[in-house]
Amino acid sequence: MAVALAAVACAGPGATAPSPGAPTAPAGVSGPVATAPLQKVKALWVARVANMAPALLAQEAGYFRDEGLDMSLDYVNGSPIGMAALVSGEIDFLQVAGSAVVTAAASAPADPKSPVLIIGTVNKSVFKLMVAKDITSVDQLRGKTLFVSRAGTADEFTLKAFLRQNKIDPDKDVTILAAGSLEAAVAALDAKRGDAGVFSSPLTALLQSKGYVTLVDFAKQDLPLLQLGAATTRGYAAAHSDTVGRFVQAYIRGIHRFKTDKAFAQKVMSKSLDISDQAQLDDAYDTYKDVFEKIPLPSEAAVKGVIDQVPQAKGKAPSEFIDDRFVKQVEASGFIAKLYGN
Repeated sequence: MAVALAAVACAGPGATAPSPGAPTAPAGVSGPVATAPLQKVKALWVARVANMAPALLAQEAGYFRDEGLDMSLDYVNGSPIGMAALVSGEIDFLQVAGSAVVTAAASAPADPKSPVLIIGTVNKSVFKLMVAKDITSVDQLRGKTLFVSRAGTADEFTLKAFLRQNKIDPDKDVTILAAGSLEAAVAALDAKRGDAGVFSSPLTALLQSKGYVTLVDFAKQDLPLLQLGAATTRGYAAAHSDTVGRFVQAYIRGIHRFKTDKAFAQKVMSKSLDISDQAQLDDAYDTYKDVFEKIPLPSEAAVKGVIDQVPQAKGKAPSEFIDDRFVKQVEASGFIAKLYGN
């Protein structure tokens, strides 16, 4: 397993308190008893990109602790590593794209060890297709080498769906290479080993600074695809429903904090994603401030967009990969309405 590169611990009496002025849980919404012992839980995030911010902000601000959770939140490079840890029971929660969940659960969605989406953070593709300056049209991609992070990931699914929409066969008309990570894909383009690639913010801003241009902004294409969510296993959700509910509520507070506190969001992203360039931080915030779902229900259309590209999942219904009762319970309690003041 990859060495954890960013873990913001929030456990024990010596944990860092939320920063001054940090929003608290809305009045009238009950939380954990202050004297109750914290419950230890483990979670992973799998890519050093800005859409991972909600869990990171929730951890840094102490929201998991507020919910009675002693959260260990660590980074690993890639959803396959994170998914292996989830289904083996090494961790309890995973912040990951829907493609990883559907692929892992396709053969037996109802199995207690199978992953299930409990949160839909980003229900459409928000990647960008970044290209060398001499590529000015989609048709010019024919014969080119394009990079994605890994096979079977949301960026690859987005690219292949787009190419097919434009009558370009992803298996014959272009060469698609998996670089191993989005950072490695940037390095591959720098080394002139390819012509284009699909990237997330803030790497999109980094590539712009290197002279690459955006050929396609998928956020403007409204391509339904669950680019990011949070998952647990069917068995864990059944056995620890209260814990899952508390995780979901803290996570929703992380989304709210991102949307309403740009300075704090950028501070956490700078620390956790190792970004010092202000242009990259601004791009990261601007990309996701209106994209993160206020009520983060996994969209069936977004999950279907994944199913359509996973051969072993063909014929399955989106509902087989979703357990949205926890977000619905938080919404029904009035917590989210009070959080946003409406």
